[in-house]
Amino acid sequence: MNLSVEELLLAAAGFAAWLLIYRLSPLYRSKAEMERRAELLAFAVPALLEPKEFFELIELSDEHSHYLERHGPILKIEEILERANTGRLESFPHQGRPVHSSRWFFHEHLHLAVISALELWESGKRPEGGQFNFHFPHNIGEGYLKGTQEKKLTNLAAVIIRDGSVISAYPVLKPKTGMYRDLSRADETQSDE
Repeated sequence: MNLSVEELLLAAAGFAAWLLIYRLSPLYRSKAEMERRAELLAFAVPALLEPKEFFELIELSDEHSHYLERHGPILKIEEILERANTGRLESFPHQGRPVHSSRWFFHEHLHLAVISALELWESGKRPEGGQFNFHFPHNIGEGYLKGTQEKKLTNLAAVIIRDGSVISAYPVLKPKTGMYRDLSRADETQSDE
């Protein structure tokens, strides 16, 4: 049997999820251990539910990209809150400064924004700072403004491309005035915030 790396990873992830679920039985574990395993499963679920988009996003990333590590759906909301208030993000090795911090709800929306920005880049569009702004017809992410405790939802996103490489892609919590390309239609619309 010849399996691709992606197929092997999916099989391993499926087995890991089954094992975690099976071992959650109260007959085998304490309540604390069950909660810990449930957290591990919840951490892995976004990648397990959207494997096609997840693997394509990995393929589109390079050594300069940080959209999955800093803004991916796999991050816990507590990590996003900590980054907004301290600059620290457990999954990223560098201590930063407090910033507006957000995460995507699903890899599917992150993937759509990245692919759309790359298509615009390849067609010759070069916005200032390489930042492509998008408007979705529904909320695609959540996060916290720098130094706050109030969670915000958003339907706006930005993708930053430099020299053809996707550097970042994140849900926008505090939009600047400008144009946002509507991903439900092909036209551009003004931000309403």
